[in-house]
Amino acid sequence: MSDACCAAAASPAGARCPVSGAAGKRVDWLTVAALLRGVVPPRQELWLCPDPRCQVVYFGAAGTLVEAGDLTVAPGFKEDGSDLVCYCFQHRRAAIARQLAETGTTTVVAAIRERVQAGDCACEVRNPAGHCCLGEVQRVVRELESARRQAMAPAAPDPEQGRARVPVAPLDLEQRGSIFEDNRSMPAGALRAGRGVKRRKPMKSHVGALAVLAVLAFALAALPAQTESKPAAAPAPTRDAALKQFDSFLGNWHCTGTITGPKGQKAAITASTKLTRDPNGHWLSLDYQVPKSEADPLHASAVGHLGHCTLKNYTLILIGSQGNYFIEHATGWEGNTVVFSGEVQSKDAVMKSRDTFAKDGDKRFTHKIELQQGDTWTTVTDESCTRQGASRS
Repeated sequence: MSDACCAAAASPAGARCPVSGAAGKRVDWLTVAALLRGVVPPRQELWLCPDPRCQVVYFGAAGTLVEAGDLTVAPGFKEDGSDLVCYCFQHRRAAIARQLAETGTTTVVAAIRERVQAGDCACEVRNPAGHCCLGEVQRVVRELESARRQAMAPAAPDPEQGRARVPVAPLDLEQRGSIFEDNRSMPAGALRAGRGVKRRKPMKSHVGALAVLAVLAFALAALPAQTESKPAAAPAPTRDAALKQFDSFLGNWHCTGTITGPKGQKAAITASTKLTRDPNGHWLSLDYQVPKSEADPLHASAVGHLGHCTLKNYTLILIGSQGNYFIEHATGWEGNTVVFSGEVQSKDAVMKSRDTFAKDGDKRFTHKIELQQGDTWTTVTDESCTRQGASRS
């Protein structure tokens, strides 16, 4: 089966965005109707504005204007859009970059092609561009691979590095004399006849030249022996001492608990959590994975970082697989409990959030995520985690 849904629609000439003036790209009415939050617009010819700085996403022949805030998904081709590169299967630019950094390759193109060939894509109603994202995904992969190769390439050596420069004073022609001085003092007739004139040897000029050579030889001998210049070794990274408070969390953990969906539905979850120290010593990296299964229909995986700064104390950044992300801060531990407070932003809203971690020795901790809805805090995740293997602190 071919990549049938990956055929892009043709763009008629002459359609330009009334705000930015950019040439529009034809998009099907069904795409706009499926992604629009409000009332479906009347059927008409519709175009997409590709200008990333323009807030207009679609414009129509009947005067319809649709902005980014009017849609259920933030288009990735706009400056403030999401980092989604595949809207049907939720592949993100950050996840592709992470896979390239960890493994040197990415399976995203093959995974999308397999789903497309199985007929699972719905690009005409999921992708704001209205066509298959495979071409855009391939472009992003090439861009990230190129950036990775450039970052890994060794720096070109400086041809001037380590080369000694010897300052040499200009020669004084009057002091050293001229090897032709004696001949110039002879009568012209004697020079032409070549007789009756006894030539003198130009000893003065030879002595001057030898003196210059002696000075040069002395200067070169006084120079220190040249050795190949080597760049100084980079200093070892200094670990942020404040992060030692979280060393007991380093390692692999097995977590079980419950998660509550947006409509109040609850499901049991089983997750694996891994916390590692960043090589530079300023961040701890978190990888939280819920295996896909019928028992875990809400499948909420996340990656994130925990760091420390003097202004906000401890900072926790989490990026969820469902398109949401948390940015929270904490002042530190109070006994065996630490509470991170901040905000979570989803596709549709921004809410106050807090994550509470409570240690129970070095081999167990509990974790709870709460969201504020009006004046009420609702627990959306409640889990208990036990250590797998030895501590890595």
